[in-house]
Amino acid sequence: MELASEFTSWLIAVLSTETAQKVYFSAGLGAASLVSLYTGIRRLIYLQNIDPAETFRIRRRGPSTTRKQTIDRHKAENRANLAKRLQTLIVEVAIVVCLGIVVPTAAFVALIVYSGWLFGTEAVLLNAYGDGIPVPPWPELTIFVLDQLFRGGLNDLAEVFRIGFSPLTNNPTNYPFSLAVFAYRLACDIFVLALVFFSVRAWWAWRSATERLG
Repeated sequence: MELASEFTSWLIAVLSTETAQKVYFSAGLGAASLVSLYTGIRRLIYLQNIDPAETFRIRRRGPSTTRKQTIDRHKAENRANLAKRLQTLIVEVAIVVCLGIVVPTAAFVALIVYSGWLFGTEAVLLNAYGDGIPVPPWPELTIFVLDQLFRGGLNDLAEVFRIGFSPLTNNPTNYPFSLAVFAYRLACDIFVLALVFFSVRAWWAWRSATERLG
């Protein structure tokens, strides 16, 4: 019993150390991001299987009519149906954005905000001169995160035209944080490009349907 009690006390002491708390925090951020990304990818696959042209196809009911009042009523019903279908697609896209971009972005921001505690004196960000800096104020931090989101989602465009919003960069010698930056930008690349492609298809199909209604 005494040996078991000593082991329990030792285990509690180990699990209560600052190092253990850092592991819990990092694992929590990673798990939340992975679960959100996995769910987001499943919803994204479902979204990509939707055919916008079929979704916004105007369906005729009954025989053709020449009465203006009936034609106007059918047009109003079709416009209402198109609006409902558009709203449904917008909700689906918003869900994917939250799961694939918003949640990982929140985890990424939390990693930066608590980087001083997690990594000690080793900086995670470098300024334009290549010097390590502490966690920047919220305006600069927001611009840096948006810059990473843009570079991840539209990497080729950013690289070819040298487009960037922030002079800050990740510290390449801080390998854990640099891997987190890579994973975040990869996730943004997958979701942003897929969502932009789907949104363009959906917009084109909706626009064509509304033009046919007149």
